[in-house]
Amino acid sequence: MKKSLFTVLSLLLGYAFLEVLCASIMMVIEKNPYPRLTLPVKFHLSAAQKAGIVQLMADTHGLYSSELGWRPRPTPNNPDGIRNAVSVGIESRKKRRIATFGDSFTWGDEVGDTETWEHQLENDLPNSEVLNFGMSMYGTDQAFLRYRLQGAKYHPDIVLIGLQPENTCRNVNVFRPFYIHGDIPPMAKPRFVFESGALRLLPNPFAKVQDYQALLDKEQTTLQMLGRNDYYYDCYKWNNRWEKTPFLRLLAHLSYTIRGKRIKQAIVTRKQFDPSSDAFQLTIKITDSFYREVRANKGRPVILLIPTISQVELFLKTRNCHYQGFRDEFKNRGFSTIDLMDVLVSAAGTNPTWKKDFFREGGHYSPRANKLIADFIASKLTA
Repeated sequence: MKKSLFTVLSLLLGYAFLEVLCASIMMVIEKNPYPRLTLPVKFHLSAAQKAGIVQLMADTHGLYSSELGWRPRPTPNNPDGIRNAVSVGIESRKKRRIATFGDSFTWGDEVGDTETWEHQLENDLPNSEVLNFGMSMYGTDQAFLRYRLQGAKYHPDIVLIGLQPENTCRNVNVFRPFYIHGDIPPMAKPRFVFESGALRLLPNPFAKVQDYQALLDKEQTTLQMLGRNDYYYDCYKWNNRWEKTPFLRLLAHLSYTIRGKRIKQAIVTRKQFDPSSDAFQLTIKITDSFYREVRANKGRPVILLIPTISQVELFLKTRNCHYQGFRDEFKNRGFSTIDLMDVLVSAAGTNPTWKKDFFREGGHYSPRANKLIADFIASKLTA
C-alpha cells in the first residue's frame, strides 16, 4: 500500500514539475513575439500595428491603393509616383524610354535618388530616360498590375521586369503580416491564382482605405476573411480548445512551429526554390503574362534577376544558384534575361570586403553596387 502511494505521489509530483516547467517555457516564448527557435504561432495585431492602421486611414492620399495594395506617394506633377521624376510626360523627350518594375531592390531602398541603379543607368545611356516604377515590399503580381495601371501608358521601349526571387513568397500572400509577422502598417494586397489554365485576379480585399476599420472592430473575423486566399494563414493556430494545461499549450506550440516551417519550406529552402511548388509555378505564370503583355504593347521585355546578399554568398561558397529554377525556366521559354548574379559574383570574388562594399545594413544594394549594376545592364542593352 505504502509503495503504491509513493508511486502515485511521485507521478503527481513529476507531472506537477512538468507542468511548471512547461509553463515557464511558454512564458518565455510568449514574451518574445519573434522567438528564434519557434514561430509566433498565435496571431494577433500588436498595439503598434493597430496604431499604424489608424494612421493609414487618416492619410487618405498616401500609401494605400485600392488596385495595388500600396503605392509610392503621388504628387500633383507626378501622379504615378515615379521615383526621382519631377514631371514626366506620356511621350518621351528622348529617343528611348526604359521603365523598371519590381520591389525595393528596383525602387532603391537605402540609397538616395541619384544613387539608384536607374539614375546611373540613365547617365550611362544619354539618349535614354529611365522611369523607376519600383516599390518596396511589392510582389511580382503588384509589379505586373502597376505596369498595367500606370506603366503601359508611358509606352516604354524597354521594360525591365525586376524579379527578386523571394517575391515568389509574396505572390501567394494577401495580408503582409501573415508572411512578415510584425509589418507596420499591416497592409493587404491583391493576388493572382491560376485556375482553368489562366490567371485570375483576386482584388484587394480592402476596396477602400476605410475598410481597414474592420481589423479594429472585428479582428478575428476579418483575419479569417483575409486568410481565405493567403498561403501563410495556415502557419498559425486559430483556436486553443485543447490547450487546457501548460504541457498541452507547449505541445501545440511546437507542433504548429513544425507545421509553419514545413509550409514555408515547401516554397524555398536554404539551397533552392522548389520548381514544383504552387508559388514557383504561379510566379512563372505571372512573369510570363507580364513579359507577353509588354511585347504585345510593342515594348521589349527583359527579365532582371536580382539576387540578395545571402544568394550571392551561397553562390560564392558552393557555386549553387539559389534560384536556378528561374534561370532554367526563362531560358527554356526563350525570354531575354539579365542576371545580376553574374556581375556581383565577379566583383565580389576579388573583393574580401564585398558585403560591406556592395550591400547596406538592411540588405539592399549600396551606391557602389548600383553603379556596377547600371554599367552591367547598359552593356547588355547595347550589345
